[in-house]
Amino acid sequence: GYRPQEVSTDALYPYIGKLDVKTADNREYMRRLAANLEKKARGFRISGKNEDADALNAIIGKIKEITEKGERQ
Repeated sequence: GYRPQEVSTDALYPYIGKLDVKTADNREYMRRLAANLEKKARGFRISGKNEDADALNAIIGKIKEITEKGERQ
């Protein structure tokens, strides 16, 4: 059965699940996702939700880093 305590997830899991960067399609998906999240972060800033924007920008940075490095820690 499902044992949530045994599921290892990280901060990126809600955004990219368990995707890796081994295929060009996965990398392209992550690039598009990062672009969409950047729009959302700008919306947060415009709305005065700076903490939400900062948190989302940290996630965006991690996604961009793994797509550029070609590996996920």
